[in-house]
Amino acid sequence: MKLYEKAYDIGRMIFWILYAVTILNLWGKAPHYLEKADDLFKIFVGLVLMYLCNPWHERPITVHHKKIIFEAGIMLLLSSSVRSFLQKVPVVKKVVA
Repeated sequence: MKLYEKAYDIGRMIFWILYAVTILNLWGKAPHYLEKADDLFKIFVGLVLMYLCNPWHERPITVHHKKIIFEAGIMLLLSSSVRSFLQKVPVVKKVVA
């Protein structure tokens, strides 16, 4: 396993743990750390995707690469679109708040 693959797996675990802790409101500082981790992880994922999907250099796409690409799409969707949508829904606002 390459270094960026290990770093991705660790970053993904940290992101999901902080995401769950924030949603469940278990730790007051979790939203702050989630925001920072989210920003850093998005930059990292963007760089990894640019490396993997570079059109000027042919690389075979492995199963792990496909996993990174798919989960990156899910992470980006949940961290931005779905989260902001759920914050605007009154029923969810009452349950989470």
